[in-house]
Amino acid sequence: MEDDGKGIPEEIRNKLFTRQSKRDGSNGLGIGTYLIKRIAENYGGSVIFIDSELSGSRFDVILNKV
Repeated sequence: MEDDGKGIPEEIRNKLFTRQSKRDGSNGLGIGTYLIKRIAENYGGSVIFIDSELSGSRFDVILNKV
């Protein structure tokens, strides 16, 4: 998945895949990326964040073929 938005600020990138609540002052970060990573890992896969060539963000979801 890739977009051409403003991207993800450097200071919150280390929190992208952690479980957070919007009530804990996490600047709108929720549990979406955390859940995606957990689901992928449960199936033997992974999720990688990369700066998009379109200037936004890119998330690669890698799943093993069964």
